[in-house]
Amino acid sequence: MKILKLFNSQKPKKEVARKASRSFKGASRSRFTSWLMSTFSPINRDLKSDLQTLIVRSRDLAKNNEIFRSHLHNMQKSIIGNQGFRLQSLIKNPDGTLADDLNKEIELAWWDYGKTTNGYVSKCGQFGDIDFDALILRTLVIDGEVFIRVDKKVKNPYGISFELLDSLQIDTTKNQNRTPRTKCYCYGC
Repeated sequence: MKILKLFNSQKPKKEVARKASRSFKGASRSRFTSWLMSTFSPINRDLKSDLQTLIVRSRDLAKNNEIFRSHLHNMQKSIIGNQGFRLQSLIKNPDGTLADDLNKEIELAWWDYGKTTNGYVSKCGQFGDIDFDALILRTLVIDGEVFIRVDKKVKNPYGISFELLDSLQIDTTKNQNRTPRTKCYCYGC
C-alpha cells in the first residue's frame, strides 16, 4: 500500500494560465500553404503577369504527363469524334419543302472543302477539317485561348483558308479594356 501512496503522493502540477489571444491560423503561412499566393489585385492583372508561365507549364504537361495527354485524347474523341463535324444543310424552297438537290450540293462542297488531301482548310495546306478542329481544341485546352487568322485571298476554289497563330507570339502588352464600338468589325458587315 505504501508503494501505491508513493506514486500518488505527487502534488498535481499547476496549470500554466495561457494568455487569451486572437489568432487567424487559417491565414498563417506554413510549408503547407506557402504555394498559395494571396493577392488583392484583380484577376486580370494576375493573369497578365503570369500568362506566359501558365502556358509554358501547361504545354509541358501536354508533352510529359500521360494523364493530361489522355485527357486531351478523350476530349478530342468525345467532342470531335472520328468523322469530325458534318454539315447538314436544311435550305427550304419557297413552298416550305427541303431543297434536296441544293442541300446535297452544299454538303458535298463542305465535304470537299474539308478533305485532308485537298488542304483547303489550313493556309499551309497540310490539314483537313478534322485535323484542324483537333488542333484548335488542343490549343484551346492547353493555352486557354486560340488565335485564328482568316485568309480570304487564298487561291483555292472556295476562297478562304485559316491559320492558327501561336498564343505566345501574340503581344500581351497591347491588351486594352473593352470599349463600346460604334462600328461592327465582324466579317461580312
